[in-house]
Amino acid sequence: MINEWSGIDHDKNIPWELILQILFAFTVLILFLLYRQYELRKIVKKEIEKSRKKDNLIFQQNKMASLGQMVGNIAHQWRQPLSELSMSQNLILAKLENGKLNFEDLKYELKDSQSSIDEMSKLIDTFEKLYTKRTVNEEMNFKLKDVVLEIKTIFEDDLRLMEIEYIIDIDDDIVIKCDFDLLKQVFLLLVQNSIYFLNSRDIKNKIIKFVSKKENEEISIYVCDNAKGVDNDILPHIFEYNYSVRKDGSNSTGIGLYIVKLIIEEKLKGEIRVSNNKEGACFMITLAS
Repeated sequence: MINEWSGIDHDKNIPWELILQILFAFTVLILFLLYRQYELRKIVKKEIEKSRKKDNLIFQQNKMASLGQMVGNIAHQWRQPLSELSMSQNLILAKLENGKLNFEDLKYELKDSQSSIDEMSKLIDTFEKLYTKRTVNEEMNFKLKDVVLEIKTIFEDDLRLMEIEYIIDIDDDIVIKCDFDLLKQVFLLLVQNSIYFLNSRDIKNKIIKFVSKKENEEISIYVCDNAKGVDNDILPHIFEYNYSVRKDGSNSTGIGLYIVKLIIEEKLKGEIRVSNNKEGACFMITLAS
């Protein structure tokens, strides 16, 4: 057996050249793949940078659009108090020039002007809560009737001059838990809207009415008027942004009711609907008690 094994020829030719060629080709392939991976990483990084710049641009554009919207909304709501301030100042100047300005008149006009300024300041606070991360005070407890009475005080002169009856059918013991300023802004916009249509249409015995009902854990608030309602084809669009039905050059931006819906649904976590009754439009707001 030893003689047989020792006779085997171990000196066979090994194809070293072929092996080296295979190794060289494999190395070239690996280097090519690594290079392609490097190039792809460069491309991906470049695209990510482009995407970040694009996202930042979109963010800045949205930020500016939101800021412009907030400024537009504030300007829209400031028109009335600014008009009242202008009228008050003109009245003071006219009486001063005619020598008819007395202390009591001056005191009354200055108090009225200060009230308008306070409302404008509170309005800025309200819009800060709408468009910034400023915390909404959800823990405020107050009587619903108090905020409705405050709205009546704000529009007292308009209601008297236009002979509008302001009816409050709300129980004294109904307490609501939400941000007072935001709910006040909702009522202010709804009453402002009703006053406009009651005044622009031929309405006798003008009425704005607040009614409230409490059922279980919900409070339903109805804000109604007798201004002949809203056309049925317009009704589905009434809360849309920049949608206005005022066609008489009143400079309406069509954002009042949009803001109302925004406050109720996004900030106060409630619900708002609108419908027509026999006499006019009726807004129904549902909030947690």
